[in-house]
Parts: sequence; C-alpha cells; structure tokens
Amino acid sequence: AMASDALSYDLVQRLVDACVTANVQPPTPCDEYTLDDYAQMLRAWRESLHTRCRFKREALHLLAKKVETLLSDSKQAMIKNATSKPNVCERCLGRAQTLLERKPDVDKIEYGKPREPPYFCLRRGGVAVVLNDRQLVRDHLWLSVVFRGWLCKPCNNLLRDVDTRSTDAYRTFQRRVGRNCRTFSRSGDATADDIVDALRADYADSSTGAMDWVALGNDSAGLF
Repeated sequence: AMASDALSYDLVQRLVDACVTANVQPPTPCDEYTLDDYAQMLRAWRESLHTRCRFKREALHLLAKKVETLLSDSKQAMIKNATSKPNVCERCLGRAQTLLERKPDVDKIEYGKPREPPYFCLRRGGVAVVLNDRQLVRDHLWLSVVFRGWLCKPCNNLLRDVDTRSTDAYRTFQRRVGRNCRTFSRSGDATADDIVDALRADYADSSTGAMDWVALGNDSAGLF
C-alpha cells in the first residue's frame, strides 16, 4: 500500500498540498491522463486566462513546475531501487517463457511485433538472444519510487493505459482492442477461426493486452 511506502506517500502528499495552495483540483487516479499531461493542462489553462488574472496565472505556473519537480524527484529515487539492465524487456521475456511452457512440443520462439522483424529468439532452457534491439526504460508508477521492471517502450506505453484507467474503463479498453485485433492476419496453416481464437486467448492472458506475435515451432517457421 502507498501508506507503507513512506517516500512515495510523501511525494503524493506534497502534490496535494501544492494543489491546495494553488486552489486547483488535485489529479486523481483513473483520470485517464498522466501527470505530464496534467502539467501541460495547467499551462494551457494559464495561457487561456487574461493577463489581469496575474495571481491565478502565477499559481498555475508554480503548480506546473512543482508537478514536474515531483516527477523528477520520484524518478531519481526510483533509479536507486532499479536492478541491473537486462538484454531484453522483462515483460516480453515473461510472455515468451509462458508460451514455451504451454507448448511442450516447441523448441524455440521468435518474439516480436506484427509486420516488424522479430525482437528476440528464446530456446527452451536457454537465454533470450536479441535479434533486433529495443531501447529499455526503467518503469515505475508516477510519484512512486518503486521500481517495476525494465520494459521496452511498447510495453511501457501500454502500462500507461493500465495506470490511468479505472478497472471498468480498462475492461472497456480491452474489449475495444480485442475487436481491433481480429483484423490481424497471420500466415500459416491455421484457419481464420483458429487465428481469432488464438488472438483472443493471447489477449486474455496478457496483463495489459499487448498484441505481440510469436513464431512457434521446432524450426520456428510457422506463425501461430
């Protein structure tokens, strides 16, 4: 819980105090925007006010700067808690390992995004071999100093959709993305119905709904 994480709790409290001082509604969870977005909205609000509203304009300017300072403080504190950088995204690797566990007849997986070269190859009992490098970022929740893992930018961006939505809003988001994913086409011997079923299962098992693809098979030639 946030209350048991004293430093993260302090950062949140400082944000609330700054909002109260500026007489501005604090951002709340599930608003569907990040604190970066919040700071931009404060600046846009300031620009929309007449120059005669100098006190309010100054308060909004100071609050936007305070939000950015708190974000920087949380990031620097989180970096101290981060583990050493791996060679591949930890979330992508976890999903590839899960797929290998579910497919005992498969020797290796080539993991990547649709219509892009595969990201890495993972053999059963082996380590991931990078085929096309991705930049990795340290992931953490806004104003939290808790390190969540090394993620590629696609996975990091997807977590934004989780972090900024309520449970109901995110389930709606999942259903919308799930429908869109049915338009994906994949080569191989699978029928159209098989592809849809596989996509649904893959999507349901994903914590964030990332629609990566994998090449499965003893020779990693067929797409599933």
